Amino acid sequence: MVWVTGGYIMETSQAKAWAQRKYPEIPFPDDWFIPNEINRYFRRHKMYPACISVCWRGENKAFFMTHGKTDHSATKTHHRHFREDPKARTIRKLLFEDLEDELEFLKDIQFVTVSDPYDVGPRY
Repeated sequence: MVWVTGGYIMETSQAKAWAQRKYPEIPFPDDWFIPNEINRYFRRHKMYPACISVCWRGENKAFFMTHGKTDHSATKTHHRHFREDPKARTIRKLLFEDLEDELEFLKDIQFVTVSDPYDVGPRY
């Protein structure tokens, strides 16, 4: 059993560049906690989705989670993948579309599936 999530992923430095333009009131006292500061802002303002830090292909990334489910038949390495659906595209549009001309990386933002994003499940 594992929690499987889908959403948009980017470098933490890109997430910071985006947030500084979209929500300039977010404080970034330390570059180590960029996704946490974005997520804290989202929660404080009752916004969706969650933004968390994940290890993606061996690197720390910012992950904007749009989908999540507990899959009882899945493992960390064997699970179904989420697809970018209308719900995800709506969130992408609301969060990123207005800055795509200014921040080129937003045009190519990846939608990915991350299993066990908090890295707490068993490895098998």
